[in-house]
Amino acid sequence: MTKASNLADIPAPAGATHVVDDWYDVDSPDAARYFTGGEWVVTEPTPNTPTSPCKSTAPSTATARLRFIRIVEDGTELLIG
Repeated sequence: MTKASNLADIPAPAGATHVVDDWYDVDSPDAARYFTGGEWVVTEPTPNTPTSPCKSTAPSTATARLRFIRIVEDGTELLIG
């Protein structure tokens, strides 16, 4: 059985940028806490440009939109690892 006093010395998960200090279910074998990690944005290559791996048969237009993908790392750290 886990005691709340034992949890204070457990280091943050590798790569975590913010860890919630409040563990939940501390009186059970399923004790856990939440954390967040890095965050970054990936831009989709624009079709029909010389360096783009995306080749489209559609004509290129000035109104084409770039698409962005936001990547966020977050998770739950379990006491058992």
